[in-house]
Amino acid sequence: MTARYGSLLRTATLLTGGGRSRAEDLAQEALLRTYRAEKEW
Repeated sequence: MTARYGSLLRTATLLTGGGRSRAEDLAQEALLRTYRAEKEW
């Protein structure tokens, strides 16, 4: 996941309109949801 975090953060930055802290929150939420979904699967 570490290898792709930069790409995820860049995408999140674009989606949030350039806000770094909001982008980090979005990226972390996406990773958390992915982890939970994998765990249930």
